[in-house]
Amino acid sequence: MNLFTRIREFYKNLNLFFKFQTALFLVSTTTLSVIGYFGYNEGRRLLELRSFDLLVNITSNKKKAIEEYFSQMQKQLEILAERSSTSGAIKDFSEIFDKPFENISPKAETELKKFYDEEYLKLLKYNAEINNFQTDFMPKSPLRVHLQHKYLAQNPNPLKFKYNYAGPKENTDKYDALHQTFHPNFFNYAQKFGIEDVLLVNMKGDVLYSVAKRADFATNLLEGTYKESSVAQLFRKVIAGSEEKKVYFQDYENYYPAYFEPLAFMGGVVIRNDQKYGVIIFQISTEKITNILTNNQKWSEDGLGTSGEAFLVGSDFKLRNRTRRSLEDPAGYYEALKTKVDKVTWERIRRLGTTIGFREYKVKATINAIDGKSGKETNVDFLGSEVLDVYMPLDFLGTRWGILTEMDGAEVFAATTDFRSQLLTISIGLFIAVTLLGTWLARSLAAPMRKIQKDITMLSEGQFPKKSEKIYKDELGKIDEALNILVQSMRNVAEFAQNIGRKNYDYQFKARSDKDILSNALLEMRDSLRTISSEEDIRSWRNTGLALFGDVLRENNSSLEILSKAIIAELVKYIDAKQGALFVFDDKTQTLKASSAYAYQKYRYLQQNFREGEGLVGQVYFEKASIYLTEIPADYSNIASGLGHIKPKCLFLSPMVADNKIYGVVEIASLNEIPLYQRNFIEEIAENIAITIANIKSGEDTKKLLIESQKAGEQLRQQEEEMRQNFEELMATQEDMRTRQQQIDDLIEHLQQMINDELEIDGQNSTTILRKQMLEDIQKQKNILLEKELDSMKKEKYIREKVEELGKNIDE
Repeated sequence: MNLFTRIREFYKNLNLFFKFQTALFLVSTTTLSVIGYFGYNEGRRLLELRSFDLLVNITSNKKKAIEEYFSQMQKQLEILAERSSTSGAIKDFSEIFDKPFENISPKAETELKKFYDEEYLKLLKYNAEINNFQTDFMPKSPLRVHLQHKYLAQNPNPLKFKYNYAGPKENTDKYDALHQTFHPNFFNYAQKFGIEDVLLVNMKGDVLYSVAKRADFATNLLEGTYKESSVAQLFRKVIAGSEEKKVYFQDYENYYPAYFEPLAFMGGVVIRNDQKYGVIIFQISTEKITNILTNNQKWSEDGLGTSGEAFLVGSDFKLRNRTRRSLEDPAGYYEALKTKVDKVTWERIRRLGTTIGFREYKVKATINAIDGKSGKETNVDFLGSEVLDVYMPLDFLGTRWGILTEMDGAEVFAATTDFRSQLLTISIGLFIAVTLLGTWLARSLAAPMRKIQKDITMLSEGQFPKKSEKIYKDELGKIDEALNILVQSMRNVAEFAQNIGRKNYDYQFKARSDKDILSNALLEMRDSLRTISSEEDIRSWRNTGLALFGDVLRENNSSLEILSKAIIAELVKYIDAKQGALFVFDDKTQTLKASSAYAYQKYRYLQQNFREGEGLVGQVYFEKASIYLTEIPADYSNIASGLGHIKPKCLFLSPMVADNKIYGVVEIASLNEIPLYQRNFIEEIAENIAITIANIKSGEDTKKLLIESQKAGEQLRQQEEEMRQNFEELMATQEDMRTRQQQIDDLIEHLQQMINDELEIDGQNSTTILRKQMLEDIQKQKNILLEKELDSMKKEKYIREKVEELGKNIDE
């Protein structure tokens, strides 16, 4: 019995419990191994790109949400400012402030001073890390002391919760009555729209009313203790502003009435019947902004994992929201921050529990964002860790912030670096999980009630329990049936979300009702992502095409014929058309000739020429502009296949222009309409084809000139050789003539001497006369030789001039 047989027999003898666990483990491990092998190789390549894409989407969504929040706050402020109840409240409260008030008891002053010393200043000094203040925060005016005593000192609610106080029920006065009339409306309005505080200020700067009931209540913003505060600055901007701009914003500053907490405000003028009554001021909810950026501290649901976060930075490069680490692990964050900031700043961050307005984050990304730029890059955070940053500017109400989304590089790349080492651990964990799951399934079958309890527990933890196949008719059966419906609904939502994550935006999904908030939100998200994905696909398709045709043009530029065949075939295939032709202008015949075609009836089109302005091709050449037709002429070529013929649905012709010179026309026919982005792409490729054709023609002209130059040079060299040979022959002739002339000169000299000797002896005898005649004949021969020598010298000069001329021609 071999080993395989023994293993098979052993497996057959196992009970079903162990068989189930073993099979589940083997299937899970095998699947994980295969997925891991291919996922590791492909995932590492795409991980960084997709991480940046994810961060860009998150940043855009967060930016939009913040802009919508400020837009809503602006709208609500304008609505409240236009209400008659608001102007009426300012008018009624102002009448009380305008009247003299002297009835203030020493007890009220004492109790208010105690409130400032034991509550307000104690917390303010602690938060601000300041032991002594030069300013006396307690108001001096009897009316202001009276109102603060009633609504601050006698307010039974603790600090930061004094907005719950509607006013005293005994010993009330006119202000108390007005407060009880207006406070519920303003308080409910603030609660409904998430506004931290609402201030009503008259044109004199008196803070007539406050929802939060802080130390700025009943003070004066132009003359009082807080005349330099951020609220006072905002008040002055509003009353000095133009009528066109109704709402102003004051960025985060440490606000003393809020116990040194950094706050931001929004304010607008209250006008009724063209009369300015005062200013209404909203305190912006820092919690709302933080919740938008942190997704209510559910970062992982935004796809930010365990380290990613989005945050805001002001023009001073200081944070405008609490960071993720300060929310998740305050103690650890404060400890890490201890060496990064000065001691006073560190204490203020720790005591106030916020980084807003304290921690500076000035890096290249934040600088670019404040400069109005958007982008993505890798930076180093304040802890020295590598992070991926995506940044964008955020503009509202004359203020610019920068919004950044950041993720730790170690987390982004951890999956690829740890995948192989974790595979074994995952397999072991899977084995344990399968074992536990099998045990749990076995036990759950024995107790239906326990099963329902555990199913609900699993749902609360985000897991989907197994659907009950058998439903009883009792109460437990009804619960089980309802649970099945709930589980199926959640599965549908999860499957829809997964398909969105895979960019399957055509996946069919419907909300159960108009009140199905989650499903409707997912459908809205799907529509937004579909639009973004479509634009990205078009951009990717274009870039891939440009790279592809760049390679085709480089690899097939040896001749016009090779280029034409390669480019028209590749172009028709890439845009999924059916026919295509390339017409190139022939300078000799002054016509457009079909250089190449794809899937055309060749006997009809390849030999066809067009003159400028003739037909669609000639018209495109004449106008240097593209033509797109969806109504095809009756005599146009059909698209043929093995099964028959069909007329194309649309036709697109584009000129091939480079440096304002047209080189030809590209013609494309398709059974489907050619969208605008593909037509733009064809025009881009046509320009590149024109540049390549220009280069090919230039190369061919250069080759022709080179060949002609070589032929001319060869002819000149042959002529030079003939001249050289003639010159050598001439030189030999001249040398021979000089020799013969020398001989004649010697003979003449000898004869002359003999004649002279004979004349002295015998006189002129017959011999002497004969010799004289011989001398004269010889002299004539000499003259003939001299004439020939002169002709030879002329020929030599002519030959030399010709040789010099040939040399110049060869050099040229």
